[in-house]
Amino acid sequence: MSTMTQDQFDAALDIYGPDLRLWPSALQQPAQQLLQSSASAQAALSLAKRLDEELDASLPPAPARGLPLLKEQIMARVLASGPQTSLILRFWAWLLAGPRLMQVLLLRPAVLAMIPLIGGFLLGMSVADVGGADDDLVAEMVYMAFTDRFEGYVNGQ
Repeated sequence: MSTMTQDQFDAALDIYGPDLRLWPSALQQPAQQLLQSSASAQAALSLAKRLDEELDASLPPAPARGLPLLKEQIMARVLASGPQTSLILRFWAWLLAGPRLMQVLLLRPAVLAMIPLIGGFLLGMSVADVGGADDDLVAEMVYMAFTDRFEGYVNGQ
C-alpha cells in the first residue's frame, strides 16, 4: 500500500491503536507519510492517544494479594475436605473394620453373606419365562436332577 487515505488511517487507528509501532509493517510507512501531510490524521492520532491514556488511567489497580489469597483459600478447602475415597472402598472399610465388636462379629459378616444371595435372587427373578417350554421336558429335567437312577430313562419310560 503506497498511499493511505484518511478513512483507511481512521480504520487502522481503530483496529491497531495509537502506537504506530504495533501496526503491521505494510501500514506503518504509509501512515507516517499521511501524518506528515495531513492535519486531520495528526488530530485523529492525538485524540486516540488521549483516549488510550484516559482508559489506562481509569483502570482500578490490581489487588496486591487478590489471586494468591484466592489460591490459598481454595487449597485450604481442598486440604480440609480430606481425601476422597470411592464408594466401594468406603463400603469395604465399613465391612472390615469398625469401632464396635458386635457390629464386626455379627452384622458385617451377615451383610457380606447376603450380597451374593440377593444378587442370585435378583438374577433369578429377572430371567424371563421362556414361552412354550414343554412341561414334559421340565419334568424330565427335574427327574434327572433328583434321582440316582436315570439309566434307561428315555422319554418317560
